[in-house]
Amino acid sequence: MRLLEKGDEDLPFVCSRGAAQVEYLRVHAAAAHAADMSRTYVLLGPPGGPELIGFYAICMGRITSTDLPENKGKKLTQTAAPAALLAQLARDDRTDKGLGATLVLDALERIAGLADQIGCCGTFLHAQVPRLVDFYQDIGFRRIGKSDAAHPLLWMSMKDIRATFAQEALDAASEDLSTA
Repeated sequence: MRLLEKGDEDLPFVCSRGAAQVEYLRVHAAAAHAADMSRTYVLLGPPGGPELIGFYAICMGRITSTDLPENKGKKLTQTAAPAALLAQLARDDRTDKGLGATLVLDALERIAGLADQIGCCGTFLHAQVPRLVDFYQDIGFRRIGKSDAAHPLLWMSMKDIRATFAQEALDAASEDLSTA
């Protein structure tokens, strides 16, 4: 996984689930990066397959206390809190379905590192493809706020993000011990 580079927007990329995501990659990603509005990360494929197999864009945002789960929203002293936005996510149709989770987890790991430096109470996204809500919920996001059914607002707290990576580290350590 690496930051978007000049020319990446021209690589072949097929995503029938999200014309808006493809347009973002082709038209907006480089400009948003240059303007320091977001960062787009790309995953390149192995030789012989699609060159660009997935991407995501993240940026800082804020979420209102009324959209947050009740236990988190009541703790805020202001009406909005700093949070990371998973602004775009797409995988090439010619790749494995598991790649989407890999992209999300990479984004969450970057966000967790950033939160340790500047403060961030969690990550949110607007599910632009409603049938992917279950996918995000399987990863650990949950529906919050007064979002419409067509584009629900989904949330994962920093506590839950950190717990995800702590569990991954434990699983990896257990696997290492079992193979030793």
